[in-house]
Amino acid sequence: MATVDEKNPGDESSGHGGGILDTVSYSQQSATLRSFNPQSFISEYLMSLKPRDKQVLMARYGLEDGTEQTLEQIGKKMNLTRERVRQIEKESLRKLETAPLGANLKSAVELIFQIIEEHGEIMRETTLLDALLVAGSNEVNRRAVLFILQVVPRFSLFPGDEKYHRSWYVAGLDWETIEKISTAGNAVFEQAQKPQKRDAVLRAVREKLDQDTKNLSDEVLENYLSLAVIFARNSFGEWGLTAWPEIKPRDIGDKAFLVLQHHGKPEHYAQIAEMINKQSFDRRLAHKETVHNELIKDERFVLVGR
Repeated sequence: MATVDEKNPGDESSGHGGGILDTVSYSQQSATLRSFNPQSFISEYLMSLKPRDKQVLMARYGLEDGTEQTLEQIGKKMNLTRERVRQIEKESLRKLETAPLGANLKSAVELIFQIIEEHGEIMRETTLLDALLVAGSNEVNRRAVLFILQVVPRFSLFPGDEKYHRSWYVAGLDWETIEKISTAGNAVFEQAQKPQKRDAVLRAVREKLDQDTKNLSDEVLENYLSLAVIFARNSFGEWGLTAWPEIKPRDIGDKAFLVLQHHGKPEHYAQIAEMINKQSFDRRLAHKETVHNELIKDERFVLVGR
């Protein structure tokens, strides 16, 4: 049971745990990633198209302002029917299949391929975008990376389903290995019944795998776990089942309980609100009044210091 201090707020707060992107070494890739600008590569690539065709693709895939436009929106702007816009899009993509990539885009493709390959031939889409856009992520660059992934045949999309997140993969992927790791991970968490630190999870999962699978690196093993919808990592670096409130807190009470667990001592509700916001569980801001009202109603908390 967590306790809430009614005294003045303190100054302590909890930090974030590590994960895949914190532990993978990019020593050979860091310079390239710092200057990675997919928007400029795509703009260069599309120069082989007619201006109108380029304009259609830029608008359709959000390559200009980060917003994907519908066929109807593009048609109204360019005085074309929806069907004509669709034809231009299809024809333009077909032309790009034989268009030269250019030196910059070719280097970008090699970088993307290398990063996916290092992670075990597959990466969750959000994880891949975060890994590539370390120099600064904006919606235009995100759209540009996704466009590269779509038009270059070396990359294949797994659209996501009830078991695994939307991901991109390359040749050589072994789905059977991913299934084995997912099964082992589920057994580990069902047995533990509480969040686990990364090293403990990887160690326990390895114990349940055959010799070939055990030889995977920690980075690949963790990456495969991250593909499964039922697993997630909280902001303290702990792994567990997505259904657990300690992993995916649903409301203010869950968030407060989690930060106090890691804080290790009672705290004033105003400070608890600050601690929640520092953890960035989601985009919703925790207000101290809301925190106060929710904690009073929640039986997991005991008021002290009155």
